[in-house]
Amino acid sequence: MFGQGTFNLRDDLRVSIGLRYTEEEKDVVSTQFVSDDLTGLGTPTDNYFALQIEATNFNSYPFDFREDRKTDKWIPSINVQWDVTPDSMLYASFSQGFKSGGFTDADDQEPGQLAPGSFPCVPGQPLEACYDPTVPNDDFEFEDEEVDAFEIGGKHMLFGSQLMVNWAAFYTLYDNLQTSIFKGISFGVTNAAKSEIQGVEVDLLWQATDRLRLGLNGAWLDATYDEFRNAPCTAIQLDVDPDCGTEFGFTNNDLSGERTMFAPEYTASLTFDYALPLDNGLELFSSGEVNYRDDFEPGGDNDPLDRIDSYSKTNLRLGIRGEQWELMAYGRNIFDKEIYVQSFDTPVLAGTHSQFIDEGRIVGARIQYRF
Repeated sequence: MFGQGTFNLRDDLRVSIGLRYTEEEKDVVSTQFVSDDLTGLGTPTDNYFALQIEATNFNSYPFDFREDRKTDKWIPSINVQWDVTPDSMLYASFSQGFKSGGFTDADDQEPGQLAPGSFPCVPGQPLEACYDPTVPNDDFEFEDEEVDAFEIGGKHMLFGSQLMVNWAAFYTLYDNLQTSIFKGISFGVTNAAKSEIQGVEVDLLWQATDRLRLGLNGAWLDATYDEFRNAPCTAIQLDVDPDCGTEFGFTNNDLSGERTMFAPEYTASLTFDYALPLDNGLELFSSGEVNYRDDFEPGGDNDPLDRIDSYSKTNLRLGIRGEQWELMAYGRNIFDKEIYVQSFDTPVLAGTHSQFIDEGRIVGARIQYRF
């Protein structure tokens, strides 16, 4: 259910108020078992050694979880806009939001609150006699993420509308921030207690001449965990303390005050568009952009070995067009930069890391005809 209204306090001043009500219910059935070549793929086995190997080597257990949860929230928002002049507007806003909690589908769960990698059963003993496969561990369910967001900003047209300037400053406070984490052989979701994000963003668009338009965007972001004492442990920490971060271990990975995931401190981009009309009715055109991204943390454990370094990428386009057709040559990442976009612990192979790399230099041409 949602409602929003705008109140014009004056010709140049207005207030928009909104309210949304959301109710969600979730039910989950999550079942996992071990099979072998005697029982067949779809039939559980009671082979003690197969179960032990899965538990002690892969932290993977048979379980049968059946859980449910319900969420209901009232979500308000308010926005104030002031037309300072016909070419300049300032605004301030406050809004609340949430992301519903749920259940993780990671298969390395420790049912019955077992210590990771332990297997208390003995040969011939039914699973139900050594642990309860219907009771999930604390990581199986994650809570609602809630956010309070404050923002001020402005939109301005300057020098006879040749220059457009948009800017914004914001402060956002998350409670129970949902964070994707690597859990040995798969990824799951956990809650950081609190996270604080503040920043400034500026966009400039300048019509330098009739033929040339330039754009500049820059942003500063300060995104940290206010409180995240139970962050997932790094591979090195787990090598020293296999039970790191659990009640059975003697160490933990406290990321309180550290940077959040995928939050580079600085980002920027520079763009240009140029068009040159020809006497025969055709038009030459060129455009391009340079994008910069500061270093950032790609994983929930903030492992220095996984940190992605800062990089820039340059793209260019050059072509000619008529009334119904266009011929264009293009290049992406024209300087063939080696750019990594993700890095994480490799499943199963403890202590190793995997990385995803962005595309290298791409050069091509495109012909387009409009009927």
